Amino acid sequence: ARVDSSGAITSAAHTSLGTMGSHLWGSDEQKAEWMPQLCSGRRLAAFGLTEPEAGSDAGNTRTTARLEDGEWVIDGAKQFITNAGFADLFIIFAKVDGEKFTAFIVERGTPGFETAPIKMKMSMRASYTGEIVLSDCKVPAEALLPNSKGLGSPLACLNQARLGIAWGAIGAAKACFHSTIEYARSRVQFGKPIASKQLIQAQLVDMASEIAKADLMNLHFSRLKDAGKLTPYH
Repeated sequence: ARVDSSGAITSAAHTSLGTMGSHLWGSDEQKAEWMPQLCSGRRLAAFGLTEPEAGSDAGNTRTTARLEDGEWVIDGAKQFITNAGFADLFIIFAKVDGEKFTAFIVERGTPGFETAPIKMKMSMRASYTGEIVLSDCKVPAEALLPNSKGLGSPLACLNQARLGIAWGAIGAAKACFHSTIEYARSRVQFGKPIASKQLIQAQLVDMASEIAKADLMNLHFSRLKDAGKLTPYH
């Protein structure tokens, strides 16, 4: 993230969301098929949760799935999906019978499944953010992720991703700090670089201190995660 936040978020969406969803909720058969491909990077994953009318309010999902002749038929739309344009596997959330919040594996190329890019983003433009449209998208019965039960499933996955997002923010902050120092050393006023001024130096010290505190906090939380003690409150 210090070099390129677009690259970082592309990797994070693949690992912490798409791949993690398969790992947490998939059957043994699904994991045997997909995990080696996803963990090696031979195939890439995406996470289809947010919708035009369901952003932070994920429970307002309007995508539906119904069982017909032994197949699941999914209808709906997902928006602001990282990796939408090139992922091979999509974890798609839909409501069954109007209320059961459930996840499905949908592969690219499935009839009724289409993606479109969201253009003119303000930043992270090298990260493909797109829309997913599902129109009578039929997937086999075994595409359902059996251990996905309720809204808690995607929220648990998002909790997994938050630690990576925190580290990414620190990477970006370090890049900003480096750029600020370079500018302060090259910007000359009254015959001296502004970096020689105590007010500027104090501001740089404040920046460095805040970044160091965030770095240490994330390291602490990462160690808690390794020990199995990290909670959503953290």
